[in-house]
Amino acid sequence: MLRRLFLLIAFAVPGICTVLGLLPGSRRKSEAVSSLKLKDGRRLAYELRGRTNAKHVAFWNHGIISSRLEVTSTYLDVLEELDLLLVGVDRPSYGCSDPHPNRTYASYADDLEQLAGSLGVQQFYVIGVSGGGPYTYAAATYLPDRVLGAMTISTLAQAGKMNAEEEFQFFAEMDRVGEMVGRLFRRHSFLSRALREVSLTWWGGRLLYSMFLQPVASNCLSLMADVDRKCIKEVHPEYMTRIVPESLRQRTGACFFQDLWLFERPWSFNLEDLPPHVQKSVHIWHGTGDKQVPWVSAKVLHRLMPQANLHIEQGGGHFAYYACTRESQRNALKQLLRTGLPQRQQLWPSKIVHNSVH
Repeated sequence: MLRRLFLLIAFAVPGICTVLGLLPGSRRKSEAVSSLKLKDGRRLAYELRGRTNAKHVAFWNHGIISSRLEVTSTYLDVLEELDLLLVGVDRPSYGCSDPHPNRTYASYADDLEQLAGSLGVQQFYVIGVSGGGPYTYAAATYLPDRVLGAMTISTLAQAGKMNAEEEFQFFAEMDRVGEMVGRLFRRHSFLSRALREVSLTWWGGRLLYSMFLQPVASNCLSLMADVDRKCIKEVHPEYMTRIVPESLRQRTGACFFQDLWLFERPWSFNLEDLPPHVQKSVHIWHGTGDKQVPWVSAKVLHRLMPQANLHIEQGGGHFAYYACTRESQRNALKQLLRTGLPQRQQLWPSKIVHNSVH
């Protein structure tokens, strides 16, 4: 009882202070942002990392409580060597992308396809970190003629596919906040649906942001494995100074609770249905020391896609094994490009321009 009270105070008090104006929020000064106006009128924000005339293009799907700026953690000299351009995309309600109350995996794949078309990119790779993984697999499923290969880093397994032993291991190795929220959304569908619906309202989204999301984001370092915490402090401090604050720019809980709702409900596609030749273009990376998404998820994904390439980093955390060394990034991206599906001749001229608004 005392432990639960402590957790409530630790995470609720900062949120209350934010509402009262005692703590700074997550707003940042306005800056040039590349975005696309979609067919339904929404704006989709993106960030380019690398040369705009690169031979290869990969769309980067960020994690939960993160943003399109996640692509800045990949070294430019690695991208130059591999002739690769990364396009980081803000999911709806994250960063500078407009909300989409009825967001689904299929609708997000359609957003990516529209963005690719606007940039003149016919075929591309997809990469997903943590909570960006399910959307990466959705793109591979719904855009089979566009996606050449997929890579996920420390991502979630498909909902409902873990057996009892795997689920026990999953929650046993997870951080305390992730375990609490994950169990709630997995086992109490009525309550999780209510939280999602409330988060989509203006007042509910602001309240959940202030009472839960902003405090969790402010304390996220304490929930990470030591290797991830060290990586951020010593190599990528921009994670806490730019990437996370940008994700919460709109001060709403909708981004977070929409993601969780989709993650824990039955997915609208089945990874087992990916053809073997497509599975061979998939790379699953995970660290055994991951506290945010325990590595049993990777074993489940590989069971569902036995032809996929499984890479287990012993002692690796949630993302440090990718983000913190050039050689790790080079190796992972090179393998993705090496196993990509055959690329058709580019039919459309490239229209990629930095900091453009279409």
